Amino acid sequence: MRAYGSFPHPNIFGGFIAVGIVSLAWFVRTIKTKKQLIISVIPVVLFSVTLILTFSRGAWISIIVGFLLLLSLMFVRRRAIPSHAVLAMVIGFVSLIATSFVFYPQIFARFEPGLRVEKISIEERVSQYSWFDDVFKHNPLFGVGPGAYTFALQAIDPGKDAWAYQPIHNIFFLILGEIGILGFAAFLYLILRVDQLSAKVSKQAGGMLGLTLGVVLITLGLFDHYLWSLWPGLALGVFGIFLIMQWSRPT
Repeated sequence: MRAYGSFPHPNIFGGFIAVGIVSLAWFVRTIKTKKQLIISVIPVVLFSVTLILTFSRGAWISIIVGFLLLLSLMFVRRRAIPSHAVLAMVIGFVSLIATSFVFYPQIFARFEPGLRVEKISIEERVSQYSWFDDVFKHNPLFGVGPGAYTFALQAIDPGKDAWAYQPIHNIFFLILGEIGILGFAAFLYLILRVDQLSAKVSKQAGGMLGLTLGVVLITLGLFDHYLWSLWPGLALGVFGIFLIMQWSRPT
């Protein structure tokens, strides 16, 4: 029932939709005519509805956290929301509420730990953290190698079904396990440098949206592994970093 799009898992689709929604916020702020506003309403509605239909909790949480940060920055910087942007936000919010009303049993089910499917999902993710120490201790400095996390799990605990060996659903732990402390330090340096670009122009709309998109990507990474383990996720991460750098250019 979950929307997959053209991706192997709905969570990946949800991640793309979350980044797309932030990108729409950038586009909407540049609208100058009624025709552009009408055209922008179509993707706003589609993205809002599709975000719900992915039933991706990570994508939902990332959008909530991201837009709370954006509104906080606008309040602190005393920046008013453009009138056409307000209209687009209202339409998007109404689309979210309407879709949620139709699918509210399925939405509440995603947050019900007592259900069998959700219980299995939670237990799997919690157990992944318990195995991380064994993988990390194998080679703390350089890691077990990019893409080799599941092979390390198989070597530590052989004999299970293939589907039982999954990357940990947290890219920060996954990166630390696969490329070690040195690689993780380089990764954090990259994140810090990109964040600094947005922070320097945080009084501008581009800087605010850059910080928002960065928080969205980080939140997605806290709940899943595809931003590091799968090529669609890697492409999304690189694209997101490019957008942040582009939006953070001084004007």
